[in-house]
Amino acid sequence: MVGFIIMLVSSLVFGLAKTFYILWFARALQGIGSAFASTAGMIDAAMFPHLGYIVDQRHASAYGSVYAIADAAACFGFSLGPFISGPLVSVLEFKK
Repeated sequence: MVGFIIMLVSSLVFGLAKTFYILWFARALQGIGSAFASTAGMIDAAMFPHLGYIVDQRHASAYGSVYAIADAAACFGFSLGPFISGPLVSVLEFKK
């Protein structure tokens, strides 16, 4: 929970940053918050029990495949972010 609070505060600071140094500081704080959140596994812990229940009820034979697809989708989203954010920042032109 601490990681998500750090992420919330640092994301607000990141969005309101007026200088590069504040932007950099907020991004570093986001990294720390993300490390706390992912170490605790709160995202997976919240989603996977519900996913497991649905799979048990409807698709018991595909139990492993469903978890593999869900994990692959989450990893794909995390890996796609840096490739999208670079061109997006170039187009939106962060104000100096």
